[in-house]
Amino acid sequence: MTAMDLLLALDLAEDAHIAAAAEFRQGRAKHRRLPGRKIWLIAALIAMTMILAGCAVIYLLRIQDMKVGQYSVYVPTVYDEQGNVIPVETQEPITQLSLQGSNMEALREWVAFTNTYDPDGSIVAEADRAAKSGAPWDIPEDYRLTYGCYSQEMVDKLEEIVEKYDLQLLSRDVSLNYYENSVLFQCLGLNGLVHENPAVQVEYLDGYFYLEGTFDMSMAITMDMGDWKWENAAARYHYSRKDYFDPMTGSVRESDIDTQWDYTRRDGQTVLLVLGKETARIFADLPDAFISIHLTPVIWVDGEKVPMTQEAMEQLVGLFDLSVKPHPTSMEQVEPHLAEARAKYEAEREQAKVQHEAQYTAGYREFVEYRLEEERQPENMSYLLHDLNGDGTEELVINGREILSMKDGQSYQYFDFYSTGMGLGGFKLCEGNVFEIYGALPGENRHYFYQAEEDGPVFITGVEYNLKDECLHRVLKDGIETRESEPITEEEAQAILDAYPHKDFDWRPLTKYGEPVTSEKYSEPYAKYIANKLDRFDNAPLYEYALLDVNGDGVEELITREERNWDGNMNDLALRIHSIQDGRLWDMNMRSFDAVCEGGVLVESEPDGSYWKYFRCTEKGAEVIEEIFRDRGTLYWTHIIADQKGKTVTEEVAASVRNSYHPMELDWKPFGSYPFR
Repeated sequence: MTAMDLLLALDLAEDAHIAAAAEFRQGRAKHRRLPGRKIWLIAALIAMTMILAGCAVIYLLRIQDMKVGQYSVYVPTVYDEQGNVIPVETQEPITQLSLQGSNMEALREWVAFTNTYDPDGSIVAEADRAAKSGAPWDIPEDYRLTYGCYSQEMVDKLEEIVEKYDLQLLSRDVSLNYYENSVLFQCLGLNGLVHENPAVQVEYLDGYFYLEGTFDMSMAITMDMGDWKWENAAARYHYSRKDYFDPMTGSVRESDIDTQWDYTRRDGQTVLLVLGKETARIFADLPDAFISIHLTPVIWVDGEKVPMTQEAMEQLVGLFDLSVKPHPTSMEQVEPHLAEARAKYEAEREQAKVQHEAQYTAGYREFVEYRLEEERQPENMSYLLHDLNGDGTEELVINGREILSMKDGQSYQYFDFYSTGMGLGGFKLCEGNVFEIYGALPGENRHYFYQAEEDGPVFITGVEYNLKDECLHRVLKDGIETRESEPITEEEAQAILDAYPHKDFDWRPLTKYGEPVTSEKYSEPYAKYIANKLDRFDNAPLYEYALLDVNGDGVEELITREERNWDGNMNDLALRIHSIQDGRLWDMNMRSFDAVCEGGVLVESEPDGSYWKYFRCTEKGAEVIEEIFRDRGTLYWTHIIADQKGKTVTEEVAASVRNSYHPMELDWKPFGSYPFR
């Protein structure tokens, strides 16, 4: 029952008063002093409302009312070369929010204590030393893991707070991987968090819960509302029991909030909706719990990503079930469900592995169809048919990571890319029935060479470069567990790479397996590149190109404007550049960029203006000139020239660097108009 419903039901309001109440709720009413009798009448009505609603609804709850503390990023004082303090913009503090709504006094007190406790870290350092010495301080596990207590003083303060506010402490949380999310529903007695709707698809992901019933669950939602859509949009649902002390806090910068308003759902539940460019949140204050839901703050309209609207928020809020009533559980109940979920996951993985391996023997075309069905972006997949070992049978190479061959009329896995320990990588043909796989692991670049024999590839040698230590190694044996290597010089590494010259070949789109493709008609590298895009992507006719000699060597480079991730999003475009080197298409060691400036300078940047990097094109490829970027925490600007050490600079210096480059307007033309030859 809303306040308006109550007035109407008791028949104590005239039409004018009802209209005035509506105006007030919409923010259009003028404030007027009320006679004393009416004040007492309203007070009585409010009291009756609270009795009827069980004190469940707070109509004027605002996100500012949920504030329990704030913190700021530490910003050190920085001096320039002359010893002057470099000015920096003051960072707006981050507000900490209670996830228990109006029941937040305990959390406010706890946050105030923890934000000022042990400011120099000496106590936590002493606790760490005690733990490492084998004599850890006696801190109960729930206090340590759930509330972050590391000293008896923190334990005592926590117990003082929960006793003062008549609250109970939560146990240690049960963390869940995405394949274990069913455990939360089984153990807490829930069927789901979203109302069933044929137009809505929900995939529950990871989360956690406490044995007492407080829980948190993330999900991906796809839905079509006609005027707008959501595609795998992220949502996070947090349920907090009010009789237990929930230490979790939300956070927000108040400048990120554009608007907030009360909204009453069809079931009569009033919620607070909060919307901004970077945030979209739903808060529901219930009699015995508080629910907070974080949403992806964008929607899709006519195929374009746009900011979330108030109308869409009001449609979305009805999607979520706010009537859930989790019941307590125990680890004796939880552990069997966890074991069952993990066993099911392992069984599904094993089954998928068996099914995948079975596809190797199904034939080339059948394997291709299987891979296309499994891939989220099949247009990006490529294949090559080539006789790798010279036995007269063409091997099928897919994306450089899966290689099949044929024997006695049956296909089989010829090479297991992932067993090499390479991780993600690429594939190149070399002379002499040799192929190379290459890739990058965190901190390492790798190049492995294999001799293609009749029974399968044989590892020859490899080169690894450790980026952190700047060390080169010759790989003597590949494999995740069996890898062996030895240090070598730069000259020795280059000699290995030069010993296996590459051969030309063309990747074909896997979506057109067995079909002729347009790109094969052309020999000129730029024509082949553009034709290949037209073969693959439905949006390719909307891509554009320009020709410009960016390095003054007399050869025009091909600059294209395409989807950044080739995912159908024409609102997220990136520039790419290619040149011709030794008759081959060459990307100039530049994946993508955002603008071309006078003098042939290429620019990488962030849309929010916090990062700018400038490149010149040379015969060795794109080389860094300088970069300027802003630390998102401290808001200081850093300027780095080539490979020199960076230094902090003022906003004015950063602006002068940016303003010294002048973007060019290129002569863009559609891909289809390229003079193919």
